Amino acid sequence: MEKRVWNREEATMLIENFELYPELWEVHCKDFKNRVMKQAALEKLTGLFETSENKIQRKLHNLRTQMNQEWRKIQKRKSGKGTNETYKSTWEFFDSLKFIITANAQSSTQDNLISSDFEQLHSLECVNILLT
Repeated sequence: MEKRVWNREEATMLIENFELYPELWEVHCKDFKNRVMKQAALEKLTGLFETSENKIQRKLHNLRTQMNQEWRKIQKRKSGKGTNETYKSTWEFFDSLKFIITANAQSSTQDNLISSDFEQLHSLECVNILLT
C-alpha cells in the first residue's frame, strides 16, 4: 500500500469537509451510531480526495489525536497556573478543529449525585472562553 502524503491545502480541505458530516465526529448527533450514514459520509470524502477509505480514516485519526494532545496541553497549563502562563497552541490545524473540542466538552463526564444545568452551562462557557 502506497503512503499518501497530505499537503496543507488538502488537510485543510479534509477538515472543512469532515466538519460537514457530524455523524463522523459529533457524539450527540442522532446518526453518530448509524454505520450506514457514517459509511456514506466516508465514501463521499473518499471520492472527493480520490484516495482509499483507509487513508481518509488514518488522516482523520491522526488529526484528532494531535488535536486532543494540544487540548490536553491547554488543560494541563490551565490548572494551577497563573492566567499569564496559559498554553497557546501553534499547531496549524488547531483553530480549524475546534469544533471537535466543543463537541467533546458537551459530553464530558458528570457526577451522578450532583448534576445541574448551571454547572454544565458554566463548563461550556469556560471551553468557549479558552477557544477564543
